[in-house]
Order: sequence, then C-alpha cells, then structure tokens
Amino acid sequence: MDASRSELKATTQKIALAGKAGRWQEVLRSVEGLPHRQLRANAITFNAAIAAQGQCHQWQMALAFLEDMQSRAVGQEVASYSACITACGRASQPGIAELLFEELRALGPDLVAFSALLGAVAWARALALLAEIPEHRLVPNVFTYTAVMGAFARAKRWQDCLGLLSEMRSLGLAPNVVSFGSAISACEKAWRVALALLDGMEDLSVQRNVVTFNAAIAACASAGEWQQATAVLASMKGHRCIPNIISHSSAVSACEKCGDWVNALRHFDHLASANLTPSVVFCNAAVSACGKAREWQRALGLASSMGSLKLEQDTVTSGAVISALAEGSQWTQSLACLTAMGGGMDPACWCAAMSACERASHWQESLLLLEEMTSRRKGDEVSCTVAMSACKGNWQLALLVFADVVASKVVPSAANFGAAVAVCSEQGAWASALAMLENMLTLQLTPDPWVAGSTASALREACGAEAAWDVLNSVRGVWNEDGVCPEDQVPDAEVIQRGAGVVALSKVSGLRTEDLARKFSALVSGGCCLVSRLDYPTSGVLPLPLGPEGSLPARWLQCQFAARLVQKEYLCLCEGRPLGPVGTEGAIDCALETQELEELERQFSRTEVSEQGRYACTKYEVLARYRPPSLISGSGELMLMLARPLTGRTHQIRVHFASLGTPLVGDLTYGVRQRSLLPCQRLFLHCRRIALRDLMGEDFVAECPLPLDLREVLDGLLLVGNLTESEEEMRNGCSN
Repeated sequence: MDASRSELKATTQKIALAGKAGRWQEVLRSVEGLPHRQLRANAITFNAAIAAQGQCHQWQMALAFLEDMQSRAVGQEVASYSACITACGRASQPGIAELLFEELRALGPDLVAFSALLGAVAWARALALLAEIPEHRLVPNVFTYTAVMGAFARAKRWQDCLGLLSEMRSLGLAPNVVSFGSAISACEKAWRVALALLDGMEDLSVQRNVVTFNAAIAACASAGEWQQATAVLASMKGHRCIPNIISHSSAVSACEKCGDWVNALRHFDHLASANLTPSVVFCNAAVSACGKAREWQRALGLASSMGSLKLEQDTVTSGAVISALAEGSQWTQSLACLTAMGGGMDPACWCAAMSACERASHWQESLLLLEEMTSRRKGDEVSCTVAMSACKGNWQLALLVFADVVASKVVPSAANFGAAVAVCSEQGAWASALAMLENMLTLQLTPDPWVAGSTASALREACGAEAAWDVLNSVRGVWNEDGVCPEDQVPDAEVIQRGAGVVALSKVSGLRTEDLARKFSALVSGGCCLVSRLDYPTSGVLPLPLGPEGSLPARWLQCQFAARLVQKEYLCLCEGRPLGPVGTEGAIDCALETQELEELERQFSRTEVSEQGRYACTKYEVLARYRPPSLISGSGELMLMLARPLTGRTHQIRVHFASLGTPLVGDLTYGVRQRSLLPCQRLFLHCRRIALRDLMGEDFVAECPLPLDLREVLDGLLLVGNLTESEEEMRNGCSN
C-alpha cells in the first residue's frame, strides 16, 4: 500500500512538472495510464492535473478532469473548482468560470476560489465580487486584492490600481511583487506613474523582478520613450535581474514608436552579448523601426536574416516590410512583395501596399487593391480609409469610395469620415467637408482635432475666420472635459502667459522643446503634452495645453493649429540679396518635404523644397536693413524680418528664406556657415508672439521679447540708412 501511495505521489509530481513545461498531452497520458498501473487517482492528483492543463491553456481538458472526478467517485473539492476556474480565466473564458463558481456555492467558496474568479472576470464584476467576500465571513487578503488589480490592469485602469494599493496599505496589507506588477502593467498610458511605482517598490522593501521591470519598459515603449525604456533595461542588472528577450523586445518597440532604427539595431548586439536569441516579435519591431525611418533596405535585410535565425516570418513581418517599402516610396516593390505572399495575407499587408501607392500618387493602384480586397472579403474600414486618402487629388472620387462603404451596409467609422473630410478640405470642398463632419456628429462619432481643424480650415478660406470658429465651437462640446488643470494650480516657472486650459512658456535657445515640456508637465496636475514645437536653436513663445494627450485642452489647441487659426510671429535675421525697402511684404509658398536622416550615429531632420512635399506658406515683412560688418563685393546685406508662418512644417521659416537666397544668420543646416556676413553664436530665429483662443473662447496672446544675446547682435550693426554715399553705391552695385 505504501508503494502504491509513493508511486501515485511521484506521478502527481510528474503531472505538475509537465504542466509547467506546457506538455498537456503528457498530463493526459499520465492520468489515463493510472488504472493500467493498478493506481487510483485521488483528489490531489486530479487537482494537479486540472492545474497543469490550466497552465497549458487547455481549459476544456481541465473541465473534463473535473467531470471525471465525479464519474470515478472522487470527491470534488473547493480546490478542484478553484483550479478549473483559474484554467478558464487563463483561457479568457469568464462565462464558464462564472458557471463553475455558481456550482461551487453549494460547497462554500473560499478566498482561493474568489481569487481564481477575480482573475477571470472584467474589472466591474471584480469590484462586485470583492464587495461580496465579507458576506461569506471571509476577509480579503493580499492575493484577493492583487487579483482585482489584475482585472484593472487588463483594462489599463491605472488610477484604480493606485486606489487599491492605497486601500491595501490602509488595511495593513503589504502589496507584493505581483500587486506592483499588475499596477505597473496598467500604466500603458502613464509611463511616469509606472516608473514611480517601480521606484516605490524599493521603499516598501518589495523585491523587483523581471516581470515588473518588463512592465515598466513596456509602459515607456507605449509612449515612445525609448531613452527611458533603455535606462530601465540598463538598470535591471544592478537589481540582480537578468533581462530576457521580452525586456529587449519592449525596448525595441519603444525605438520602433519613434523610428529610431539606430538604437533598435543596437539591441541586436545586446542580445548577442547576453546569449539571447531574437524572437519574431523582436525582429518585427526592429523591421518596423527601420521602415519608419525610411531605411527600407535595412528593413528588407533584417526580414531576410530571420531565416538564418530559424525564425518564421508572420503577417506582422510582411506588413512591416511592405510599410517600410511604402515609407521609402518603393511602391512597385511593395506590390511585388504583396504578390509573392499569395492570397492569404492579413488585411494589414494589403493596406500597407495601398499606402505605398498612395505616397507615390498612384491612386488607381490603390483602388484596384481595394477592389481585390473586397472580392476576397478582406476589405475593412482601414482599407477604405487608405483608399480615400489615396484620392487626395480628386475629392469626388474619395466620396464615391465613401459611398461604397455605406452601400456595403457597413457603418462608416470615424477614420472613414476623417479621410473623406481631409481630402475635401485639402481641395477646398468645404461644403462636403462640413456635411461629413455633421454626419459624424449625428452618428455620435467623435471627430479628432485634425478632422475638426481641417474642416474649419476649409471654411476659413471660403467664409472667413468666424465661420471656422463656429465649427470648432460646435465640436468642442462633444469632447470629454476630463483632465483640465485649474488655472490657479499652474506653477509660475517659465510661464509668460496663462489662460483657461493653456499656458505659454519662454523657451531658450539650446533646449529641446520636449525637455522643456517634460519638465513643466511634472509640475502640473495631470501633466501636459506638446501640440507644436520650436527647433532646438530657436527661442521664444511655446504654448502648452494644461492636459495630457486626448484631453479637452490638448484637443482644443490641436484643432486651432489644424485650422490655421493660430497666429504666429517670428523675428529672424537674414543675409543675402536685398528683399526690398523697409515695409516690403511678401509670401513664400514652396511645398516642403522632410526626411529623417542619420549620419555618424546622429539622427536629424532635413527639409527641402519639393513638388512632392506638403503645402507650406510663410508671409514676411522687412522690418530693418543692416550693413554687414565689412562690405565685400557680392556680399549683399542683413535684413531683420518679421515672419508669419501660416503652416507649421519642420524648419519651414529657415528653408523658405534659404530658398530665396537669404538664409538665416547662424543657420548651420541651411545657411552659408563660414561665408556668413555676420558670425553668430546661435540661430537668429525667435518666436515673439502667439495668438489663439483659450477654453473659454477668450483671446490668448503671449509675447516674448527678443532675448539679450540677439539684441546685442542687432546693437552692433548699422542700419542701411546710416551708410555713407560711397558705401551705398557699392551696396547697390553688389545687389544688381
């Protein structure tokens, strides 16, 4: 008898080990083989088998074992039901888990059973169950609260997780590593909170593990904060945690979000030194990072190398490769790649190929792909959106595609409406754009700031600014008012103007806009986000919404910029041929195209005048004319300009003036550098004034005077009117 008991115990242990290894067939064979060995399974053996199948995500097999216990006259225990409920939770079967829990009520559920069900249900049901526990004369413990936090984490409700952590501590319960892991996992849209929680674990003497570090890295990755993600990754070894492939994959995903292919590829070297093998997820993120940076050759090379790593490409890989080709304007190769994949591609692959055709202005091919997708029953709202965007030169055609969406008895999505509005607005079809926007509101679809702003922009061109404001005010009412920071809670640091839902900061030259916004955001309840930027060497007014991305203040500012209702004034000092006497006004409307480049491991943006670029317009006025420090033949003159950009393209003012042969003084990218008429320690470009409307509809005007270093540059110059007669003749001769 003792030998049989020992043999059964060994079999039970074998079952548990097989479950941890994911070998569910071995678990099944072990249980079915017991009668042949003259052994009779007891409750402990069945419970181990149910738990093992749950670990293997074989919830049906777990249920079968539970039923088998009854047929073999083995008494079902609360632990048996708990293990089966856990198995259903892991397999995302909350309905089955609830039914099992109802059966369990006859036996009397314990805290383990409640925790098992809490891990299977949605957050609202989890809260109801937590309130029910005391009715069974049970006291919730750390594991119970942690299970509820898991439900909140799945719903990304990080504020509720923080509330539960606080409640646990008030009850004298010490959160464990799993509690913190759930809370950090919930912070997908709150990376700063995730990092604060990670740091807070040390204060409570809770040992951090790979799971909590990975959750923090993933939170940073979701926000595209690759520097923060890399820093967390680098800190793991100092806390005796060895990064795994998930750690590195999350860090690469952060690089992918912002197209940082250089650092994405560096992680390949890190894997080699750590003796880790890249996963498909890791490679896909790296391929996508290269694609977003228009490094399509590198993206193709990475995808091709997956075979040598014994990794099989999936549909995500294919979509990333085609998207990379699209970013690189390689539309013919993207179509060839799509064809080579056969007919079983994911709709995302088709849409990526359509985007490639759109970027190359081949709308006919995009529509043909949409037609083929529809015939294969692969068409969806995304493909229709891409097809409409491809029709940017023909708004009537875009509306026909939209009509096809409606005819197919599919309710148009916000993205479908947005694409149609964008095409109509760009071509001045304001009536159609307005009708689309009104239909969105009728269908209770929430327009994003760019849809509302582009519609308002079209009306502004046709009917004036007040008509545009009427559109924005009508949309403002449907945007959520959560996240508005009260004006009296705004700190004074670097604030030059404040209003309802908005502040203006003074940015100095040599400071990244992102760094200034991040520093200020940390001082504001709820944080803030960027809606516009000033170049690194540019100084002046920087408006910020008093709310995070997606908040009402952020949307309100974004739609004003999209509608081109924000008035911006810059002061810049140009050099070169004269642009006319003081008071001369003009406009530069060359289309601009920006590319992200890399040189000596340094990434930077460069903008050029291009017919394939986006519309851009800068109005200007000559404020003053100065003589160069030394008159040299062909040297031209220095001009203080007032620039009013109507659009907001990268480096717009700098490139526009350079296109006239009058680059900005101190511009090391688009200027004349060593041949400059005036050596200057910095770029002479300063945003002196911004005018917009705050959340209350009141005028918001922020002004920032020319900084001392630029004033000193002007103070050292002589106006053209102060030239001697001979110098004036020489200057006129040089300009002719």
